[in-house]
Amino acid sequence: PIGRHVLAGLPHRPCFPAHRREELPLISTRADAFLQWLHARPEQRIAVVTHSSFLAALCNVAIDSRADAKVGEWFANAEMRHVRLVKGQ
Repeated sequence: PIGRHVLAGLPHRPCFPAHRREELPLISTRADAFLQWLHARPEQRIAVVTHSSFLAALCNVAIDSRADAKVGEWFANAEMRHVRLVKGQ
């Protein structure tokens, strides 16, 4: 089905005051859980829309991006990238 999926089973991100950012261990844990959720999805193509800091954790901690340096670079505002995830790698 096309549309919005509820991310059931993923760790909930607690609300932080404006002066405090989410710490790296917590965002990294969420990124890894999200990656596992993506791998479990039956769809072949999925669009991910989120904040650049979460994408940085996803592409530099949960995903080994050493093979392609572009994957791990900081995302610009409204930037789109195509990333192919292969299970077991």
